Amino acid sequence: MPEIARYPEKLDLIETLNIRINERTLSKCTIPLHWHEYFELELFLSGSGKSVINHQSYPCESGTLFLLSPLDSHSYTIASEQADMLNVAFNMQCLEDIYLPEFLTMKSYTAIKLSEQDILWMSTIIRKMNAESQGSKFLNKKYISKLLACLLIEVIRLHKENTVDKNITLPESIQNAMQYMHLHFRETINLHDIADSAGLSSNHLSEKFHQYVGVTYKTYLIKLRLDYAVRLIEITETSISELSFFCGFNSSAYFHRVFKSKFGISPYQYRKNSRNKQKTDG
Repeated sequence: MPEIARYPEKLDLIETLNIRINERTLSKCTIPLHWHEYFELELFLSGSGKSVINHQSYPCESGTLFLLSPLDSHSYTIASEQADMLNVAFNMQCLEDIYLPEFLTMKSYTAIKLSEQDILWMSTIIRKMNAESQGSKFLNKKYISKLLACLLIEVIRLHKENTVDKNITLPESIQNAMQYMHLHFRETINLHDIADSAGLSSNHLSEKFHQYVGVTYKTYLIKLRLDYAVRLIEITETSISELSFFCGFNSSAYFHRVFKSKFGISPYQYRKNSRNKQKTDG
């Protein structure tokens, strides 16, 4: 089974923004399976190869856009002599400023194939962000933040165009609550915190959330934590006990109980099954 590395870099190139922009060229190489605690957008401009994201294979070619969340394990194999790409990495705090709950609640990220017009437009945005990051122009940090928002809106539009399920527009208060949970689910948060972020009373938020989302806020929060836990179980060697607290559960015993209730097996058995599958696939 290949070793899965956690990339430890902190995204502090642009002070207070936590955004990193790169334009790079690779040649016949393999970037091993890894994960990191930030979002990453990778746009291939030329070349050929393959990317494996969460055990699913995707071609790397001109116009392929990969959008990776902190939950995704991925690797690249570049087959061509030259592959040119643009990369933007950013963390959750960037999203908090930009306010894009639609982005956080997208059902999947992975790969999108861009048209020539989309390639030109998105590469122009990324290169402008990179240019702004090189100096200290007036309001450059604010400008970079707004450009990132434009970039992500383009991704959301493309994602929706290729998704059968068109999400129903939620009230702003519920979007605020969902965004708050996505940003803070690893912390110890309660109904009052979530309701405060939505500008509602606790009772009103609880009723309204269930009305529009279809599940209680507590069920939604547990799902966020379990989804994150599953990815960490699959791609790290962190102990199950330590992992449960890292995912926002304040009791290892409670984590085991809700995990088995959802998946039918214990976290330990899930990890064992995942490792066996990776050996078979590898």
